[in-house]
Amino acid sequence: MIYWTNAGEYLAAHEWLKLKRRGSKRRPGGIWLDNIFAIDTETTSAFLTPSGDIIPFDFEKPEAFWSKCKKFGWVYIWMFGVDDMVFYGRTFAELHSFMELLDDLTGEAEKIIYCHNLAFDWQFLRDAIPFEKVFARTKRKVLTADAGHFHFRCSYFLVNMSLAKWAKAARLSVRKLEGDLDYLKIRTPIGKYSALTDQELAYCENDILVMLEGLKLFRDKYKNVFRIPLTQTGETRAALAEVMKDENKWRRLMGDLFPRTLAEYRYLMSAFFGGDVHGNYYLANKLLKGVKSYDFASSYPWVMLQARFPVSYFVRVTKNRERFMHNPGYCYLITFDAFRIESKLHNTFLSKSRCQMTLNAVVDNGRVVKADFVQCTMTNIDYEMFRDFYEVGDLRIVEFKVAVAGYLDPELCRFILECYVDKTRYKGLDEYYSLYMFKKQIANGVYGDMVTRIFADDTTWDPEEDWGLEQMTEEKYQEKLQIIKRNTPKLYKTPQLGVWVTAYARRNLWRYLIAPLDHQVAYFDTDCVKFIGADTRGAISSYNMWVMREHAKIADRIGVDVSQLSPSDPSGKSHPIGCAESETGPLGMDFKTLGAKKYACQEHVVEMGPPGPVEITVAGVPKGCAALLKSPDDLTDDFYFPPSNEPGQKKSILHYLDEQDALDVGGWVMDNPHGICLQPTGYKVGLTAEYMALILANAELYQHEIFTEDIEGQ
Repeated sequence: MIYWTNAGEYLAAHEWLKLKRRGSKRRPGGIWLDNIFAIDTETTSAFLTPSGDIIPFDFEKPEAFWSKCKKFGWVYIWMFGVDDMVFYGRTFAELHSFMELLDDLTGEAEKIIYCHNLAFDWQFLRDAIPFEKVFARTKRKVLTADAGHFHFRCSYFLVNMSLAKWAKAARLSVRKLEGDLDYLKIRTPIGKYSALTDQELAYCENDILVMLEGLKLFRDKYKNVFRIPLTQTGETRAALAEVMKDENKWRRLMGDLFPRTLAEYRYLMSAFFGGDVHGNYYLANKLLKGVKSYDFASSYPWVMLQARFPVSYFVRVTKNRERFMHNPGYCYLITFDAFRIESKLHNTFLSKSRCQMTLNAVVDNGRVVKADFVQCTMTNIDYEMFRDFYEVGDLRIVEFKVAVAGYLDPELCRFILECYVDKTRYKGLDEYYSLYMFKKQIANGVYGDMVTRIFADDTTWDPEEDWGLEQMTEEKYQEKLQIIKRNTPKLYKTPQLGVWVTAYARRNLWRYLIAPLDHQVAYFDTDCVKFIGADTRGAISSYNMWVMREHAKIADRIGVDVSQLSPSDPSGKSHPIGCAESETGPLGMDFKTLGAKKYACQEHVVEMGPPGPVEITVAGVPKGCAALLKSPDDLTDDFYFPPSNEPGQKKSILHYLDEQDALDVGGWVMDNPHGICLQPTGYKVGLTAEYMALILANAELYQHEIFTEDIEGQ
């Protein structure tokens, strides 16, 4: 790693890859560099105690202590990569001088600078670099930032993984060094706390080397750095646009199907509901034995191949609506008022968040058990399940819109299937690892692309006003709609496709598994279900038989051999797309849930032998914290995961600081107003009083039902 004052002699002799680009509304024209640039920082978090001491975080002190301390954060070293060289400096003044030098030596050519997790580093760099323009998904989630001839991009959004995982996944020759830099020490760029060992400097250098080598692979793939997509979803869009470029009829159809007004778009999206995750409150907060887990093989890609979607413009229908219901030739959107509803199942289908209005609702961890009144907007798929899974006293239709149903374009289906086949066949084969990772990303990313909200409120930033939010208006909607329609290569989808994809995946989960196995189902999550006891009703086998029958229809429709829908992995095991596959052995696992995204499990591999390790899924808690549990039964409604510095157990609160006071730290004066303080934190598992009351009220009743079922089954 080269100290920045020596950069001139290296950069002056360096080859600059200059390309001329035409300007656009979003970017300046002129000369751009095709070299790889990357920037990174290392930061310190410090706490000013009420007595005036500046201290690092101490795990021995209680969390209440830290709430009384003032938080600070600053940069103590920066690294800047240029192709295969890494330069560094310690102060923001040095960074400013280095960037001026780089600008002078490149003739003020435009440069794309990558930063891994730009959202984090930007909060510090804004005090060193005069940013003029920022593009962010939400407040502080910076995706790009421009300052003069420097155009910053976030490489984390591009690969969607940490530097350590990126280096491993891309089979890079360099690896991220881990554990060689103590993030709890107070460090400063100069002065008393500025010393860094050779090992610590190597840690800093390797972060940049990983980025430089990884980004070169992207440049090789896309021919130059300008064509590299901003995000991983952008990679998926680029691949789909290439595949669909000659499907003119389909692309014209998609252009015609976009909602014509903002009100129509918002109405459509009110029927959207994403992942479906929940725990059976009858079985919550108790240790269950012999739990089986089944997973749908690529649930979203499967429904894209199998199901019918809205392929005409929605029209309002006011009479004879019944002829469109349970009719595979149509899709519809419905808004309805339902009175005196109550779930027929132990697992409750309707999320309260999906209701526009409710009255006197009894709620099961966010799900409506019963209510005097609800108003909802749903797709035909969800509405027909709602009618089957709830007793309804009375129902009044408020709005009803219908579209013709049809299948996705065969070329699109063949590409989705190709990605699934390749990711299955090449899994675990080193010589095909790059192809495997790309096809896996695309197979999983098509759904993400379809549900991207392209008409959303804009997050804004400028140096004077800081963060703001511009509401989507009808005028802006029309402007963006025309841009989308003119960009014909990307007209392979419309928003309603994503709305129906999630609905169909929900249908497969609920109709074929949850409803038949209702009282046995302990937990479900979008494309998997966990249940106790044996599948005495044959729900799994019945579902898989239906899937295999559909395979023949799909193969005939898209023009492929039916065997392609059941590819084998390198070991020879077949994985039919859409089928439910067991994730547990015959002995099952011990399992305990406290609701959505709160469970612990432990699989039994050998009868009478020791069980496997405890695993957890608790929202906001690292997987490594499972080591704190001896048994899944240890996960209780008051269990506390303490702050930890152990690998795999670290969790921090990010305190964004916009008005830091000047602070003397060992003779160096920190005078940057912006920063982030990382505070290690714990997590206490809890149940709401409402949810606990529901569990207790039904515990005795359900225990009786289970025992009766078991006896009858014998």
